[in-house]
Amino acid sequence: MGCDCDRYMEIWNLVFSQFDADGKGHYERLARPNIDTGMGLERLACVMQGVGNLFEVDTVQSVLHHVEHIAGKTYGANPKEDISIRVITDHIRSCTFMVSDGILPSNEGRGYVLRRLLRRAARHGKLLGVNEPFLYQVVDTVIHENECQYPDLREKQTYITKVIRTEEENFARTIDGGMKIYGDMLSAHKAKGETVFSGEDAFKLYDTFGFPIDLTAEMAAEEGMTIDEIAAGIRWHYEGGRNRLANYCEVTQGRDALEEGRKAAEAAGLPFCEHLADGGDNELSPYVYDGSMTLADREKMQQAREAFEKLADALREIAAKLAEALKPVINAVLSALKKLWKVSAKAIGVPPKWLHLAAHAKKARTRKKYRNRIRRYVFEALAAEGGGGP
Repeated sequence: MGCDCDRYMEIWNLVFSQFDADGKGHYERLARPNIDTGMGLERLACVMQGVGNLFEVDTVQSVLHHVEHIAGKTYGANPKEDISIRVITDHIRSCTFMVSDGILPSNEGRGYVLRRLLRRAARHGKLLGVNEPFLYQVVDTVIHENECQYPDLREKQTYITKVIRTEEENFARTIDGGMKIYGDMLSAHKAKGETVFSGEDAFKLYDTFGFPIDLTAEMAAEEGMTIDEIAAGIRWHYEGGRNRLANYCEVTQGRDALEEGRKAAEAAGLPFCEHLADGGDNELSPYVYDGSMTLADREKMQQAREAFEKLADALREIAAKLAEALKPVINAVLSALKKLWKVSAKAIGVPPKWLHLAAHAKKARTRKKYRNRIRRYVFEALAAEGGGGP
């Protein structure tokens, strides 16, 4: 926590709010800047209990000790194993609460976050020598340490355990084969002197063995390699039949990143077209097509869409200026009509009290009542004079 040297621990922070973001890259200064503040409960517990990090806080330490017991390891004995123990401890706590809140493992949205956490934790269990599903066993300890504040955890324990165990068992069927294939791929890249793990291989691990892209990226990083995430993201969205923005490899580096995406698409044998993302004029994302329309036609459609949007913006601007220019005229006409109405009402004999209450009564209901009363009075007077009515 805190700085990279770990000399300081941040337990409280201040956020100086100065701008309002419109989501399109534009920031407008707030009329009243403010200061927001927040404190991490577990970080405060670190201070109160005199420990160096949140994994040594009593409630979290119980979960960590359970992981130690299952793995047959001692925390603090091996820095590399300590990382795996911390990852498992952190992830199983998060996953327990996520499942309790109704999230299920899937390949979309929150469900995919849950799946990634469980599979990353399972892989770190492998690194510790745990070859059987084990995460579900730690659920009881997580619940025991938190049920006072969150009693619904105990009520849903059977359900939470079943969901986590099922997902863990499903991944266990493919992880060994996936790790072997990954090892072969890694050796092939190293034999060629490459430092970038190919996106094609990363996608194969995802598609065949269920390895999330970021899990492969983490494993590659442990070997001093990076992963071609743009190519992996394009293949992921194309092969999945989604034909939509490849959000996974969205980039914010302008034309250079766009060119990277184009090259990656060509290397993968896939069509590619730039698309301005909603996040701002400088954000560009790969756009993958299903081949039902030529790339040239798609680009023409994009150009037509942009031209239409420019025309719509111009018309909106003209309408706004016209409304602003006519505002004094409209206000003058309305004012004259109000005066004419009052003069006419008085001439017909509408009581002055009614006119006052119709315009100035505190309650809207009262104002409405007297306006209706005045209208009926006027129409009845006109009808009596032969002027007709509603």
